[in-house]
Amino acid sequence: MAIQDPERPYRDRHGAGLRMILDFADLDASRFIVVPGQSGNPLSHHYADLLEPWRRFAWLRLGPDMAGDTLLLEPQR
Repeated sequence: MAIQDPERPYRDRHGAGLRMILDFADLDASRFIVVPGQSGNPLSHHYADLLEPWRRFAWLRLGPDMAGDTLLLEPQR
């Protein structure tokens, strides 16, 4: 099927995977989830690992407990 289908011009094929609720007054109260999971590859064990939490509205929290490594990318001079 072509991207521009005259019979269904508004058919949705893709949707947002990342959902976030940000509270800029209290970033620790912010929530996020990636639906259905961390990977878009159906063969990955992370493919649907966040589907159940998403169904239960058990979104992940941002905050100090989510801290991890930092990758800093700088242009080469």
